Amino acid sequence: MSKNQVRNCGDTHFDDLEKQPQGGILIGSHLGNLEVARALASKKYTRRMNVLVFTQHAQSFNRALKDVNPKVDIDLIQVTDIDMGLTILLKERIEQGEFVVIVGDRTSVTQPGQTIEQDFLGKPASFALGPWILASVLECPVYFLFCLKNPNDGHYDLYLNHACDQLKLPRKSRREALQPVLKAYSETLEKLAMRYPYQWFNFFDFWKKDSQ
Repeated sequence: MSKNQVRNCGDTHFDDLEKQPQGGILIGSHLGNLEVARALASKKYTRRMNVLVFTQHAQSFNRALKDVNPKVDIDLIQVTDIDMGLTILLKERIEQGEFVVIVGDRTSVTQPGQTIEQDFLGKPASFALGPWILASVLECPVYFLFCLKNPNDGHYDLYLNHACDQLKLPRKSRREALQPVLKAYSETLEKLAMRYPYQWFNFFDFWKKDSQ
Protein backbone atom coordinates (compact mmCIF):
# COMPACT_ATOMS: atom_id res chain seq x y z
CA MET A 1 0.00 0.00 0.00
CA SER A 2 1.46 3.38 -1.01
CA LYS A 3 1.69 6.27 1.42
CA ASN A 4 -1.43 8.06 0.23
CA GLN A 5 -3.54 5.02 -0.60
CA VAL A 6 -7.11 4.92 0.63
CA ARG A 7 -8.21 2.22 3.06
CA ASN A 8 -11.94 1.42 2.94
CA CYS A 9 -13.35 1.29 6.48
CA GLY A 10 -17.08 1.72 5.77
CA ASP A 11 -19.81 -0.65 4.64
CA THR A 12 -19.80 0.70 1.06
CA HIS A 13 -17.05 1.15 -1.53
CA PHE A 14 -16.95 3.67 -4.35
CA ASP A 15 -16.92 0.69 -6.70
CA ASP A 16 -20.42 -0.08 -5.36
CA LEU A 17 -21.59 3.41 -6.32
CA GLU A 18 -20.31 2.90 -9.85
CA LYS A 19 -22.69 -0.04 -10.25
CA GLN A 20 -25.81 1.97 -9.32
CA PRO A 21 -27.78 3.56 -12.20
CA GLN A 22 -28.93 6.39 -9.93
CA GLY A 23 -26.64 8.74 -8.07
CA GLY A 24 -27.09 9.84 -4.47
CA ILE A 25 -26.17 12.32 -1.78
CA LEU A 26 -23.11 12.01 0.46
CA ILE A 27 -23.36 13.78 3.83
CA GLY A 28 -19.88 14.73 5.00
CA SER A 29 -18.49 16.99 7.69
CA HIS A 30 -15.70 19.37 8.67
CA LEU A 31 -13.90 16.44 10.24
CA GLY A 32 -11.13 15.74 7.75
CA ASN A 33 -13.27 17.11 4.92
CA LEU A 34 -10.31 18.36 2.88
CA GLU A 35 -8.93 14.84 2.94
CA VAL A 36 -12.24 13.62 1.49
CA ALA A 37 -11.67 15.73 -1.60
CA ARG A 38 -8.08 14.58 -1.94
CA ALA A 39 -9.07 10.94 -1.54
CA LEU A 40 -11.80 11.28 -4.17
CA ALA A 41 -9.34 12.96 -6.50
CA SER A 42 -6.88 10.10 -6.11
CA LYS A 43 -9.40 7.32 -6.85
CA LYS A 44 -10.15 5.90 -10.29
CA TYR A 45 -13.74 7.04 -10.07
CA THR A 46 -15.76 8.09 -13.15
CA ARG A 47 -18.97 9.57 -11.73
CA ARG A 48 -18.98 13.33 -11.32
CA MET A 49 -19.10 14.64 -7.76
CA ASN A 50 -21.04 17.86 -7.18
CA VAL A 51 -19.60 19.37 -4.00
CA LEU A 52 -21.66 22.16 -2.42
CA VAL A 53 -19.24 24.70 -0.98
CA PHE A 54 -20.53 27.33 1.45
CA THR A 55 -17.44 29.51 1.21
CA GLN A 56 -15.89 32.26 -0.87
CA HIS A 57 -12.85 30.07 -1.53
CA ALA A 58 -14.41 27.57 -3.93
CA GLN A 59 -12.31 28.59 -6.91
CA SER A 60 -8.97 28.36 -5.11
CA PHE A 61 -10.04 25.02 -3.64
CA ASN A 62 -10.92 23.81 -7.13
CA ARG A 63 -7.45 24.78 -8.39
CA ALA A 64 -5.89 22.84 -5.50
CA LEU A 65 -7.86 19.74 -6.50
CA LYS A 66 -6.71 20.08 -10.10
CA ASP A 67 -3.12 20.22 -8.87
CA VAL A 68 -3.63 16.88 -7.13
CA ASN A 69 -5.29 15.27 -10.15
CA PRO A 70 -5.80 17.23 -13.41
CA LYS A 71 -8.41 14.68 -14.56
CA VAL A 72 -10.57 14.89 -11.46
CA ASP A 73 -14.26 15.38 -12.30
CA ILE A 74 -15.46 17.33 -9.29
CA ASP A 75 -17.82 20.28 -9.73
CA LEU A 76 -17.48 22.63 -6.78
CA ILE A 77 -20.71 24.61 -6.57
CA GLN A 78 -20.38 27.75 -4.48
CA VAL A 79 -23.68 28.49 -2.75
CA THR A 80 -25.06 30.78 -0.08
CA ASP A 81 -28.43 29.03 0.10
CA ILE A 82 -30.16 25.97 -1.33
CA ASP A 83 -32.93 27.30 -3.58
CA MET A 84 -35.35 25.66 -5.98
CA GLY A 85 -33.14 26.22 -9.02
CA LEU A 86 -30.18 24.48 -7.39
CA THR A 87 -32.40 21.63 -6.19
CA ILE A 88 -33.72 21.00 -9.72
CA LEU A 89 -30.16 21.02 -11.11
CA LEU A 90 -28.95 18.53 -8.50
CA LYS A 91 -31.96 16.27 -9.01
CA GLU A 92 -31.25 16.11 -12.74
CA ARG A 93 -27.61 15.27 -12.11
CA ILE A 94 -28.46 12.53 -9.62
CA GLU A 95 -30.86 10.99 -12.13
CA GLN A 96 -27.89 10.91 -14.53
CA GLY A 97 -25.90 8.91 -11.99
CA GLU A 98 -23.92 11.71 -10.37
CA PHE A 99 -23.42 12.34 -6.67
CA VAL A 100 -23.86 15.38 -4.44
CA VAL A 101 -21.59 16.06 -1.47
CA ILE A 102 -22.68 18.38 1.36
CA VAL A 103 -21.58 18.79 4.97
CA GLY A 104 -24.07 18.10 7.74
CA ASP A 105 -22.29 19.56 10.76
CA ARG A 106 -22.58 23.33 10.23
CA THR A 107 -25.67 25.44 10.87
CA SER A 108 -26.83 27.95 8.27
CA VAL A 109 -25.73 31.58 8.54
CA THR A 110 -28.68 32.82 6.47
CA GLN A 111 -31.26 30.60 8.22
CA PRO A 112 -30.04 30.21 11.82
CA GLY A 113 -33.41 28.97 13.04
CA GLN A 114 -33.56 26.02 10.65
CA THR A 115 -31.90 23.58 13.04
CA ILE A 116 -32.61 20.43 14.99
CA GLU A 117 -30.98 19.33 18.23
CA GLN A 118 -29.12 16.07 18.68
CA ASP A 119 -26.81 14.91 21.46
CA PHE A 120 -23.18 15.26 20.47
CA LEU A 121 -20.16 14.70 22.72
CA GLY A 122 -22.27 14.85 25.86
CA LYS A 123 -24.40 17.92 25.13
CA PRO A 124 -27.32 18.82 22.85
CA ALA A 125 -25.94 20.42 19.69
CA SER A 126 -27.69 22.14 16.80
CA PHE A 127 -27.54 20.55 13.36
CA ALA A 128 -28.82 22.23 10.19
CA LEU A 129 -32.03 20.92 8.65
CA GLY A 130 -31.00 22.01 5.15
CA PRO A 131 -28.81 19.06 4.08
CA TRP A 132 -31.40 16.53 5.24
CA ILE A 133 -34.33 18.34 3.61
CA LEU A 134 -32.29 18.46 0.40
CA ALA A 135 -31.65 14.72 0.66
CA SER A 136 -35.38 14.13 1.09
CA VAL A 137 -36.33 16.31 -1.90
CA LEU A 138 -33.75 14.61 -4.12
CA GLU A 139 -35.42 11.22 -3.44
CA CYS A 140 -32.19 9.27 -3.69
CA PRO A 141 -29.90 7.03 -1.63
CA VAL A 142 -28.16 8.74 1.29
CA TYR A 143 -24.64 7.95 2.47
CA PHE A 144 -22.36 9.26 5.20
CA LEU A 145 -18.88 10.14 3.97
CA PHE A 146 -15.80 10.71 6.13
CA CYS A 147 -12.16 10.48 5.13
CA LEU A 148 -9.32 11.00 7.58
CA LYS A 149 -5.57 10.64 7.52
CA ASN A 150 -4.44 7.78 9.73
CA PRO A 151 -1.76 9.15 12.08
CA ASN A 152 -0.04 5.77 12.33
CA ASP A 153 0.77 5.08 8.70
CA GLY A 154 -0.22 8.19 6.70
CA HIS A 155 -2.89 6.33 4.73
CA TYR A 156 -6.42 7.66 4.30
CA ASP A 157 -9.22 5.92 6.19
CA LEU A 158 -12.38 6.23 4.10
CA TYR A 159 -15.73 5.70 5.84
CA LEU A 160 -18.52 5.51 3.26
CA ASN A 161 -21.64 4.17 4.96
CA HIS A 162 -25.11 3.62 3.51
CA ALA A 163 -27.68 5.53 5.59
CA CYS A 164 -30.92 4.82 3.72
CA ASP A 165 -32.27 4.17 0.23
CA GLN A 166 -34.46 7.25 0.47
CA LEU A 167 -34.99 9.76 3.25
CA LYS A 168 -38.69 10.51 3.65
CA LEU A 169 -39.52 13.57 5.75
CA PRO A 170 -43.29 14.30 5.86
CA ARG A 171 -43.79 18.03 6.41
CA LYS A 172 -46.00 17.56 9.49
CA SER A 173 -43.59 15.15 11.21
CA ARG A 174 -40.29 16.20 9.66
CA ARG A 175 -38.28 16.44 12.86
CA GLU A 176 -39.52 13.15 14.24
CA ALA A 177 -38.83 11.34 10.96
CA LEU A 178 -35.33 12.80 10.79
CA GLN A 179 -34.25 11.73 14.28
CA PRO A 180 -33.08 8.15 13.47
CA VAL A 181 -30.81 9.11 10.57
CA LEU A 182 -29.53 12.24 12.32
CA LYS A 183 -28.75 10.19 15.41
CA ALA A 184 -26.80 7.71 13.28
CA TYR A 185 -24.89 10.59 11.64
CA SER A 186 -24.06 12.34 14.92
CA GLU A 187 -22.95 9.10 16.57
CA THR A 188 -20.65 8.33 13.63
CA LEU A 189 -19.25 11.88 13.68
CA GLU A 190 -18.75 11.67 17.46
CA LYS A 191 -16.92 8.34 17.24
CA LEU A 192 -14.61 9.53 14.47
CA ALA A 193 -13.97 12.91 16.14
CA MET A 194 -12.73 11.06 19.20
CA ARG A 195 -10.64 8.71 17.07
CA TYR A 196 -9.11 11.51 14.95
CA PRO A 197 -9.30 14.58 17.26
CA TYR A 198 -6.66 16.65 15.46
CA GLN A 199 -8.58 16.62 12.19
CA TRP A 200 -11.58 18.54 13.53
CA PHE A 201 -11.90 21.72 11.45
CA ASN A 202 -15.27 22.93 12.73
CA PHE A 203 -14.10 26.04 14.57
CA PHE A 204 -17.32 27.57 15.85
CA ASP A 205 -19.39 27.28 19.02
CA PHE A 206 -20.98 23.94 18.21
CA TRP A 207 -23.26 23.93 21.27
CA LYS A 208 -24.35 27.57 21.12
CA LYS A 209 -28.12 28.02 21.08
CA ASP A 210 -29.71 30.10 18.31
CA SER A 211 -31.10 32.44 20.99
CA GLN A 212 -27.66 33.18 22.41
